[in-house]
Amino acid sequence: MNSIANINHNTQLERPVTRPSKTTFWTAAVAISCVVAIVAGWQIRDEYLINAERGIGYALGIIGGSFMLALLIYPIRKRYPVAPAFVLSTPTWFKLHMLLGLIGPILILYHSNFGLGSTNANIALFCMLLMVTSGLIGRFIYSKIHMGLYGSKAHLASLIKDQDQLSEALLDLSLAINSRELGSSIKEHLESVRATLVQQNVSNNPLVVATRNAQLTRSQRVLTKKIKLLRRDQAGEIETSLELVQNYVSEFFYTSRKINGLAFYDRLFSIWHMLHLPIFFMLIIAGFVHVYAVHTY
Repeated sequence: MNSIANINHNTQLERPVTRPSKTTFWTAAVAISCVVAIVAGWQIRDEYLINAERGIGYALGIIGGSFMLALLIYPIRKRYPVAPAFVLSTPTWFKLHMLLGLIGPILILYHSNFGLGSTNANIALFCMLLMVTSGLIGRFIYSKIHMGLYGSKAHLASLIKDQDQLSEALLDLSLAINSRELGSSIKEHLESVRATLVQQNVSNNPLVVATRNAQLTRSQRVLTKKIKLLRRDQAGEIETSLELVQNYVSEFFYTSRKINGLAFYDRLFSIWHMLHLPIFFMLIIAGFVHVYAVHTY
């Protein structure tokens, strides 16, 4: 039997194997907190506990508006990555950009008591909601062309290289486990994935991308089920090997889906970027007009 240590040593990817991390936990925690805050604010809106013109309501408007204005720091930081004035790194500002882009609008919603007001206030509110929607869409697209939410930009050549390494690793592991049935199944699915992707002809057609992703998902589900069934009756080194196979299978299909959708999502992100910035400037202008109107009339 081949050594598991040797197999690991010969299968070093340019990036770590993707696994759920603390980032996933904190993303879920922030999302749940935002939903709870919005639902709670909506439930108490008829109590009129907050007045936008004075006290805590006025303060929430100022703080929320300042948070929205602070969103400009991230794109400026990206443009000047070595400038010492920003103190924090670009990835840190990116995290803050997303966090402030959620907290700021929630504070503004509380400021407006989840209702409509004057014409200029309504324009500013709808611009803000449009920008938040755009930001959430952008976050989804961003994750499709990067290795994780805070990872580096994905490149086709690197992804194909990783896919080749994972293919070799899976075939080596099937030999180490000495399971003819599993080895045959792995080989069959790897060849099926190659045929599905047609690596030299990646498509930016959304229908083609969706169809291929569905095929990849089906293949992964079938192969994962076989590995889990085999793991039930194994122990020791074989069970450890099968766990490694399962990890590599998951990573192989994750990489394959990246390859499949990279051209499409890359193009989509470029279009989104051209639309997101004007929406943001619309929000800034509408916000300044609202603040000016409130303090002048």
